[in-house]
This record gives sequence, structure tokens and C-alpha cells, in this order.
Amino acid sequence: MRSSLSPHNMTFHLNEAKRFVAASKPHRAAFHLGLARELAGAETEDANTILCASNRPRSASSATRQYYWRMYDTYVLRAVPQKKPDANAAKFRRHDYAIGRISRALALQLQQANTTAPVMHYSSAQRLAGFTASSYDSGTDTAINEHSQFRTLDSAGQALVAQALLQMRDEVASFLGAPWRVVAVKSWTTPPGKPPVDMYGWHGDDWVGELFKIMIYLNPMTRQNGGLEIFSRGRPMFLESPDPGTWVLFRNSDLLHRGVPGSDFTRSVIEVSLSRALKFDLRLRFPGLNAHWPELPWVDALEDVPQMSTHNLSAATTRTSWSAPKKILVTLVNHFGNDKRFFKLRRRVERLKRLYFASHSQ
Repeated sequence: MRSSLSPHNMTFHLNEAKRFVAASKPHRAAFHLGLARELAGAETEDANTILCASNRPRSASSATRQYYWRMYDTYVLRAVPQKKPDANAAKFRRHDYAIGRISRALALQLQQANTTAPVMHYSSAQRLAGFTASSYDSGTDTAINEHSQFRTLDSAGQALVAQALLQMRDEVASFLGAPWRVVAVKSWTTPPGKPPVDMYGWHGDDWVGELFKIMIYLNPMTRQNGGLEIFSRGRPMFLESPDPGTWVLFRNSDLLHRGVPGSDFTRSVIEVSLSRALKFDLRLRFPGLNAHWPELPWVDALEDVPQMSTHNLSAATTRTSWSAPKKILVTLVNHFGNDKRFFKLRRRVERLKRLYFASHSQ
């Protein structure tokens, strides 16, 4: 018999998790345990007796990843108290990006902390269990280290980042239409005059659409200092700001973009990856330079330090038989998707393909 409790009640999700464990559906059980944990604010003893955290799935096919992130994001938005339509949220849905600013004093402190922090060597061989990672070779690693200097912030620098997130917390939530949580934080500097390759070439991040990025620019956003360029309304647009501390929230997978190195000065940035959440969770998380986002949304994946590995953890894609019309449609969209104007269309077809044309664990 199904529970009559509200889906906003922690006990409801614990009961649902028990039901799915009994049905041998650990992904569904883990999903409800993640929601229970968010509602409770901490792991509960009941949760571990239902399905131990070490037994909760953390890796998945691309179809399964998208399926559960979509389910999670939909639940969060439905859980938000109903209110009048927010102009910021509507604007963000329409343009896929939004701009704000932290205080100038804090931006200058962060700029100093970031540019003087020790440089961390990038290596894609370090892959974190449960997080998506890029499959690069040593040549790509070398190229990344030649044009970007990733930084290791000390405790004082991290405290400054935490202050910045608090300053932008409510404004970011108004654009997302919900509270949010930090998934990963990275910081780096780019020397002037670097070529337009890798992250400085046009790209979309190919994440699930329910994840976002905030880029905090610690210098003014100018051609001389560097910044961010997006492809919007059929044309490239360099986002400019004369003040340090401008931040850009954007759909990093659905909005074609590129970082722009400065022509004369070092570009200094903080990158925050995030998702919507039932509650604000602005704790800084540093899963590693080649760890982008948790493959699955349950919160326990973010709470401990995953096992570091040097092998490729990406799951094998599932073979699926498609009808001839579907094959033709996807082939055509992928072909024309090489044109910047068709980038969004290609992304939408890719998401539909993963959601409806591929199998996923339930």
C-alpha cells in the first residue's frame, strides 16, 4: 500500500526508498534517500539501514544520468512554494544567462588571493568515482597547462569565495527559480595573448541541462583583461563590464560560449558549478580539476571524498535500435548542428535521444 504522506515529508521518501529496495531498484531507492537527506539536512540512521551509502549507485549510462537529473530538477521546482512569476527567472529562461556583481572590495581581495595562490598541474588521469570526467590524453593535458594556470586556494581564499557566494545567493536563486547547491569549484588564471583553443574555443560543455555554471570575473571584463563570449540571438556577443567582480550565471551546456584571454593582462576567474536544490547548500566542494559534476544527483555523492582513480570511469553507452526516420533526423541535426545557429537544436535532440531512445536503470 502506498504512503499517504506528502512528498515534502522526509518519512515519505524513506518509505519510498524501502519500496524500491524491495523491488530491486537501487537507483530509485537512492533518489528518494537523497531527497530525504536534503529535507532532514543530514544523513539519518534509517537511510543507511534501508540502503547503505556505499551501495548506492554512483555511476550510470548517459541516459540514466539525464533521466535522474531531470527527475530531481523537476521535483525541486515543484517543491518551491508557489509565488508570482519572477521576472528574473523568465529572463533567464529566455536568454540562458544572467549577470550580477559582487562588491568591488571583495572582488579585489579574491583577485589577489587567486593570482598569488600556488599553481596546480592539470592531469586528466585523475578521475573521481561518481563524477563525470573528460577523456583527454597527455597531449591535451600539456596544452591545457600551457594556456591555463589552475590555482589552489588556501583557507583564507576559500573563505573569500564563500563570502562571494553569500552575496550572490538570493539573486542567483531568483534566476533559477529555486534554492541551489554547489557541485564543484575551480579557480585559475590565464596569461594574456593565449590562442582560442580548448576552453577558449567555441563550445558547449555537454552536461545534463539541469546543471549550471557561475563564472566570477575578478578583473574588469574587457578585451584587454579577458572575459566571456557567448553566441546569442544569432551572433557572438562579448560580455563587457568595467568593474571587477562581475559574475555570469549561464546554462553552460545549452549556451554556446568561449573564454576569452586578455590581450594585455592576466584573466583571473572563479568557476562554480551548481544545481537547483531543495535547500541552499553553499559549502565549497573541490572534487578535482577533471571532475565536473556528479553522475547522479543524490546528495550523498557530494558529502565524502570519493576514491581517486587513474582509469576511465565513463560508463559504456547502451546500444539501441532506432527506426529509419529517427536515424535520419538525428543524422541531419548533428550535421547541421556544426553551424552555431543550430547548436541549441542539436542539444535538444541529443537530450531527447538519451531520454526516450535509450534504456536507463530504474
